[in-house]
Amino acid sequence: MRVLVLLAVLAWGRWDPGASLQSYWSHLSYSSYLSHQDPAPVGTLRAHINGPRGVAVSVTATRDGAAVTLTCAAEGQDLVCTAPAAQLDLRVAAEGFVPRYLFDVVVPAGGRADLGELALTRGASISGRVAVARRDGDPSGVAVELLGRSGAPLRTTANRRGFFQFAGVPEGTYTVVAKKKGWSLAESQSIDVTSLEEVALRAPLLLQPLARFEMTVSPAADPWGRPWRIALTRRVHEEPVKIAEEPLAADGSWSRAGLESGIYDVDIQDTDRSTHASRIVEIAEGAPPLFITLAHFNLHGKATIDGEPARGWLRFVSNGRVAWGKLDDEGVYHAAIPEEGTWRLEYVPLAQQKLRMRVGEAGLHRPADGADARYDVELPAGRVHGKVVDLRGEPVRARVQVYDSERKLLGTVGTADDGAFELVAIPEGAVFVRASARDADTGQLPHRVDEEQLVEEPLTITLQPKRKVRGVVLSPAGQPVAGAVVHYQSPMGGEVRDVITGPDGEFVFETPHNTELVNISVVSPRFAMKIVAVPADGEARELVLSRSPGLLRLRSSYPPFPVVHRDGARMDVASLLTFGMSTIRMPPEGFVLPLEPGTYSICRSQRSTECVTRTIAAGGEAVVEFR
Repeated sequence: MRVLVLLAVLAWGRWDPGASLQSYWSHLSYSSYLSHQDPAPVGTLRAHINGPRGVAVSVTATRDGAAVTLTCAAEGQDLVCTAPAAQLDLRVAAEGFVPRYLFDVVVPAGGRADLGELALTRGASISGRVAVARRDGDPSGVAVELLGRSGAPLRTTANRRGFFQFAGVPEGTYTVVAKKKGWSLAESQSIDVTSLEEVALRAPLLLQPLARFEMTVSPAADPWGRPWRIALTRRVHEEPVKIAEEPLAADGSWSRAGLESGIYDVDIQDTDRSTHASRIVEIAEGAPPLFITLAHFNLHGKATIDGEPARGWLRFVSNGRVAWGKLDDEGVYHAAIPEEGTWRLEYVPLAQQKLRMRVGEAGLHRPADGADARYDVELPAGRVHGKVVDLRGEPVRARVQVYDSERKLLGTVGTADDGAFELVAIPEGAVFVRASARDADTGQLPHRVDEEQLVEEPLTITLQPKRKVRGVVLSPAGQPVAGAVVHYQSPMGGEVRDVITGPDGEFVFETPHNTELVNISVVSPRFAMKIVAVPADGEARELVLSRSPGLLRLRSSYPPFPVVHRDGARMDVASLLTFGMSTIRMPPEGFVLPLEPGTYSICRSQRSTECVTRTIAAGGEAVVEFR
């Protein structure tokens, strides 16, 4: 009879059969058995443990990737273990302390391996492995960095096994990056450290060889006979890094060697920087060349403001592509449009080249006779101007935004040193104006634009301090829920943002000064989604989650996305499902939301009056379909 026994010391003088291996070694197989056959030779391990007092300590061992059995006992602060006579890898750990890893420890048959003093320090840690994408690749000496949202990066190097560890890591969200000269860097992002535990990366950081990228564009020249240009960009730590911006060869080809493996954005532009094609490509060793075929058409027209020629640029935007048309003294422009369809039209004034004013949409189509297309536009003549001051009446640097009557952003501009600002090409009627700075935000203030008014009165906008929203997320038993995602949005609409609860379940965020209520949804894997409206008064609210969700299944054409209402709060489906991702798609069975039991109203869109009411019971399911 064979009996599998794995002994791990949990406290001085007490053992636990069957204790599981953790973190870095969690993938290892168990293959050591005790039997009535001839016993294998053994030796002794001895270490002096310095650190924990009255805290359970564990030691685990592996040999050639397989777990082995240790029989351990405590002698004061010394730990003595009987172990197979072999070369072992050891992990010594205690709850709330940084584990110690020891590699290639040789236990002599009938002898003793003295590990000396092992100091265990209190704190959290991050550990993982580096791998090199070749059989003969050596990970030893690979530089590994730990990057947080603030502070200097922590640095270490991988050993010959590729193992690395960062000790004493404060709570926060981190990125781990591995670098080796002549190789592409490897990284693991969004690593959350929320307690005094070890965070072990499940997948190794795989270093890939540098790659060569080749591409060809047809036709080889832009509509004016000039070479196309490539803008090659890579996102590193979620930030775009420009790799190349240069013309293609006369035959439309372009290549570059020595590129790091990864995901890149490729934009094909004409000399005026109009983007005619955009591709997301994965560049890796041995990847095939990229071929892009363009089918643009020429567009011209005239832009006027109140009957007078407009000066500056028209900007046509669609699906990441941008076409520019420069306006001459007569307001005439010429542009090359990549494809037919509906394009967002923006106006860039000559005197404010950083300003992008959304002035409408343009349906652009290629004429059947092959001639140039024509599109004339009369730009709105309204404007909003004035200055931004603080509570003392002093001018301040701030960002000023104007929204239309449906709260869609029309344009953004920064104030000058004297607090002055001006936004032009604004349609007549009701708009909203918002001024914001680092610690102040007015929110969206109503205003009216009158194009017939010869001299419009300048606005004086006083910045107001932001309000704080506080809360704590709790389980049904009253325990704090750490790591929950709290999405929030003003009832007036606008961008949906999120914050993560800390170890004590608390969260805090800021909102514009004129905010009274904030729509909140709380999402945690072990609980039902909670939708609630919270006052922006700075007082902490307890949000208790339910462990027994009911399912809401939504089927709808989108965009726009359906909106879920409950007790005065509302969140659209995209806000509940994205979790920071840029794009979501509806599966064939529809969106499925595990909601807190209760009664909900579901509307087709934010402004739709087509709504239905459903009561969702714990463990039940409700279906809503908008055709």
